[in-house]
Amino acid sequence: MVFAGYSEQGDPAIARLLVERGANVNEANEAGATALTFAMKSGPHSQLVAFLRQAGARTPPAVPSAKAFSARHMPDDVPVRDRAQRAIDLLQRASTGFVDNRFVRDEAKCVSRHHQYLAAVAFAWGAERGLHIDAAALGHQLAAQMEMWHPLEESAREDEDPIPDAPVQIGYGLMGLHALGYAPDAMTEAFVRYLVNAQNPDGSWHWTDLRPPLEGGRFAATAWAVRAVQLYPLPNSEVETRACLSRARRWLWKAEPATFSDQVSQLMGLGWAGEPPRKLRGLASSIIGRRGPDGRWAQLAGLESDAWATGEALFALHEAGRISAADTAYERGVQFLLRTQYEDGSWWVHSRTWPFQPHFDSGFPHGNDQWISSGGTAWATMALLQTMEPKASSRPLSPVEALVASYARTKASQEEEALGRRTAAPNGMGTGGGRVVDFTRDVDPVLERSCIKCHSGEKPKARFSITSREALLKGGRSGEPAVVPGQGGDSQLVIFASDEVEDLEMPPLKHRDEFPSLSASEINLIRTWIDQGASWNRAPANPSPL
Repeated sequence: MVFAGYSEQGDPAIARLLVERGANVNEANEAGATALTFAMKSGPHSQLVAFLRQAGARTPPAVPSAKAFSARHMPDDVPVRDRAQRAIDLLQRASTGFVDNRFVRDEAKCVSRHHQYLAAVAFAWGAERGLHIDAAALGHQLAAQMEMWHPLEESAREDEDPIPDAPVQIGYGLMGLHALGYAPDAMTEAFVRYLVNAQNPDGSWHWTDLRPPLEGGRFAATAWAVRAVQLYPLPNSEVETRACLSRARRWLWKAEPATFSDQVSQLMGLGWAGEPPRKLRGLASSIIGRRGPDGRWAQLAGLESDAWATGEALFALHEAGRISAADTAYERGVQFLLRTQYEDGSWWVHSRTWPFQPHFDSGFPHGNDQWISSGGTAWATMALLQTMEPKASSRPLSPVEALVASYARTKASQEEEALGRRTAAPNGMGTGGGRVVDFTRDVDPVLERSCIKCHSGEKPKARFSITSREALLKGGRSGEPAVVPGQGGDSQLVIFASDEVEDLEMPPLKHRDEFPSLSASEINLIRTWIDQGASWNRAPANPSPL
């Protein structure tokens, strides 16, 4: 029933069938979300929302937020170059955070489009315009992508899906690599050969994942497959490549887009497939006509405008429609982006996708919305960079191989430093002359009151238990230690309990009537306890939930 509310076009057909057969329209998942929760993510006035309300759906209670977003916008007098640099710095930090969490420490070995592939284009364009790029951090990102992609070559050569929703994944990934100067090789040939062989007879490509606005639908799959074929054409196969792109052009002209994302993908796909800008003027004009009254774009008709839709639209208009950055439509879109950027360099985009992956903090702001906000920030940054001319004097980025080698040279020293932090002062006493914080007397009662019910037993929340020192040092699902002896301020236990990470506040905001938040003095005691070595003078236990 909850999944029936997950519809880009607000179609009530599945929800109606379920209700007619006795399903509870207010059925909720473990996070408390209902069908109406997800239907509202695609706009409050769709046929699906109307049907659910008519069937008795109740509006889920709002979850309180610890942050006031409206108070954090960038001052008007910050130059565009500085704004772009802030965004790139943040994107690089978050890319490293995502790779460390989802790739280095997790068996899933996932490198993402929102944190890596899209951001790579912004990094390349930024370097061309003289902005600072952290070469070691970029090498870290690229090393992870190579480690993820190279083992998939064999599947691609055997015409097996090398990766979920391969046309979109490969298209985004190869666009990022191409922007950074990655030369064609056996890996790119294997992936592009797979895409050429996987093209449908009508010229389109299949799609498997609905993860708006990042992917979903045949237009997006076709556009991104075309991008891959265009950037890395098959060697010694010019006729085959031309035929592939020709079939794609025919389908893209013939098919009727249903959403704004379809329109943008149609324009980009046709441009990448070789259609001249003069033939695309009508499509470009149609996209320009979808702007809001102040020159910005929204993902769907019933939603507010945001950085993802606006940045992607400006990219498509400039890339395929050849709309100048000095054009009025482009300038008005940029003005919206300048008004809505935050001081930390980010833009906020609401997440609409089905949350099939566990949420973790990559270091990008905006809590549960941070992953799509990272992608939206990459699009917005590219839109800003297009208003700046490349500088002939800019120092070009090193080749991809050199960037990966740069990261490799620093990896050993970073691991040695991290190991030193984790093992420092395992049983330290007081520091700075202060009193020794006693775990049993000062820390344990706080954890028992506010944390133990969720983080104990056979299946603790987020796979994180607080019933032993070893469990605290191990951490939970994220793979990060919750406690780093000697490093109280950097320990996740303190960071989350201090409400420093949106949507990962501990205890959760919606449960604080039952589990009180930690006071400033309690947080300070825990921080000091960790600084003193996090000594544990209680016998290991595994209490059952209350």
